[in-house]
Amino acid sequence: MAIPGLTSHYKENWTAFHALTEEQVETVLLKAFEILETVGMKCNPKVCEHFKTIGTVEGDIVKVPREVVIEAINSTP
Repeated sequence: MAIPGLTSHYKENWTAFHALTEEQVETVLLKAFEILETVGMKCNPKVCEHFKTIGTVEGDIVKVPREVVIEAINSTP
């Protein structure tokens, strides 16, 4: 995968069927990063308070940098 900091496990998945190619998965991820960084997500006040330390909070909209998302993805089993 060509996304810096993100390791692909696409070829390790031995299922007989893939709905998307690895390149399509990468495109989806890049667009998701773009949405989280520019549009953001609407959150309740408690979540907004938490994200003030790692993202940008504008009212009830939280914008999350891709580095934070990549770190979260990489920390999952």
